[in-house]
Amino acid sequence: ENGKNSAQDAARESSELRAALEKNEGALSREKQRTQQLQRELDEAKLAPKSGNSDSHAKIANEGLEAKIAALEGEKRQMQGEVEHLRRSLEKSQEKVALLQLQDNTVDLSRELKKQLEDAHRS
Repeated sequence: ENGKNSAQDAARESSELRAALEKNEGALSREKQRTQQLQRELDEAKLAPKSGNSDSHAKIANEGLEAKIAALEGEKRQMQGEVEHLRRSLEKSQEKVALLQLQDNTVDLSRELKKQLEDAHRS
């Protein structure tokens, strides 16, 4: 009975980890899209024709975009690390669930064998 509870707990933990992983993967995908959009804006700004006074404005704008891209790249790396950590945790949790289920099955088989032995000795 206690083994079944811990198997249920492990299954619940595994399910929670899977949900967190999916959430983080979604956020990571959105970060990648934002980074690509900013990179496109930066590329377009660099290609835009420059006139005397707007040149310094364009340079300031480019530097701002480059800073945003660098910050997003840092966030993306951090999120990728979190996703990898969650993947490893999920794998461990799933292994734990499988082991606990195997343990429960072994206990059930052991009980069934004992019962069959006792029945065989009686007849």
